[in-house]
Amino acid sequence: MQGTLSLNGTWSLAHNDDFPRFLTAETLPGRFTLPARVPAPIHQVLMDAGMLDDPRYGRNSLKARWVEECYWAYRRTFTPAPEYIAGTPSWLVFERLEMDAVIYLNGQEIGRHSNAHRPARFDVTQWLRPEGENVLVVLIDAGLFDVSEKPGIDYRDSPQARLTKIHWHRRGQWQRGWDWQQRLLNVGILGDVRLEWSDQPIVEQWKVFATVSDDLQTATYHARASVLNPTDRPVTTTIHMDADGLFAEETALLPPGRSDIAVRVDQDNPPLWWPIGHGPQNRVGVHVQLTTETGFSGEVTRFVGVRK
Repeated sequence: MQGTLSLNGTWSLAHNDDFPRFLTAETLPGRFTLPARVPAPIHQVLMDAGMLDDPRYGRNSLKARWVEECYWAYRRTFTPAPEYIAGTPSWLVFERLEMDAVIYLNGQEIGRHSNAHRPARFDVTQWLRPEGENVLVVLIDAGLFDVSEKPGIDYRDSPQARLTKIHWHRRGQWQRGWDWQQRLLNVGILGDVRLEWSDQPIVEQWKVFATVSDDLQTATYHARASVLNPTDRPVTTTIHMDADGLFAEETALLPPGRSDIAVRVDQDNPPLWWPIGHGPQNRVGVHVQLTTETGFSGEVTRFVGVRK
């Protein structure tokens, strides 16, 4: 049994600049909140609410600096789908959180995440209420609090980097300010959110890419699936790949827990991706599918460029 429940939509949002745990209780009586679209950066949420001028214009970014200096608490309730069976392995998945986040479900801290470049996945099987409402809270900040005591390394002779210290952060470094970008630190739930449940292996992450020989005459298309097997026994799993009409597959016995399965295929005289002005920007469609002895587990299509 597999299922997914999207948790995108309208959440409530509260903030303060001290004692953030006050925002994580299951209820917040008397606390000011505003509706927040998910996914969206908090700057956009505040603009939608008329609380912030667009920081991309003029000197408005200076008026927005308070946003990165607060703790923000997203909150929503949800009920699992009727077909959900209590005890089925379940996960909360966030495609992008930025920056330092603590996740609470029904008053229980279930995990932390501090990487805007990677999705977050939390096992919630033991805390999920199969019937009735579940209260989900995401406490998040722009990351300045965590690095406040870290050394302010002189990054490319940038005083701004010494001030924000975001060279310690797994995030886009241009947010600290650049010759083309004012200081504007992202914060918020910037990717899709969903509840997943499955009693068979699922793909936690796909990696699809191409490599090319030094003489540019041969390309290799690679696909790797990071698989979570929630059962207590090994499961026979096959990964299939179709790269521009070239087919390959690999089969492996995946143990309980997390493991990877990969496949590759070679192509002679591949269509190359060139910089503008040097040739066409060819991309090859690569379709990957994962199946197990119990049936279909997932698929993805990515378009990759063959280049060095």
